[in-house]
Amino acid sequence: MAVRASFDSFVLKKHSLLEMTQSVTLFTRQKGKIHHILKGGQKITSRRSAHLQTGNLVRIDASLHTGGSWYVNTTELISGFSMLKESTDRVRVLYNLCMVLDRLLPLEQAEPTVYDMLVRALIHLNETQLHYDRVFFSFFADIYAELGYGVEQIETYDDAHDIVRELVDEKVRFLL
Repeated sequence: MAVRASFDSFVLKKHSLLEMTQSVTLFTRQKGKIHHILKGGQKITSRRSAHLQTGNLVRIDASLHTGGSWYVNTTELISGFSMLKESTDRVRVLYNLCMVLDRLLPLEQAEPTVYDMLVRALIHLNETQLHYDRVFFSFFADIYAELGYGVEQIETYDDAHDIVRELVDEKVRFLL
């Protein structure tokens, strides 16, 4: 029997699978980072797929099936951060925030402090008149320390890139 649950979550990434199916990686306060399966997500008539764009805040109603897979039943868009997405610099920072979280967070481990930090970073990114990269570097340094990786001086994308590449042991590329 499937267990149903509802989550407010940030969409970290989405990619296509076979047969009109998509895999969506979400970050929730309650469960941390979770992979969801979206059946029929590639259909042009799919209302759920439109909500599940990288960087959106959505409410997901999902079912946990016996194999341990979460399946998306319904979605509701809470915020698409449309004001934030009007600037290419802000979009670049948003995508880098999502990429870093996807790479550093463990699966299905609640990280409510990091979730709150992400909310504050997005609010700050949306409202700030400062250079947008400062928001990224501040957020990255904070979550890096919060997740127990240590405290290092992070001032450039090269610093952040080197740290993430070392942690995940694979090549990563920031959007410049």
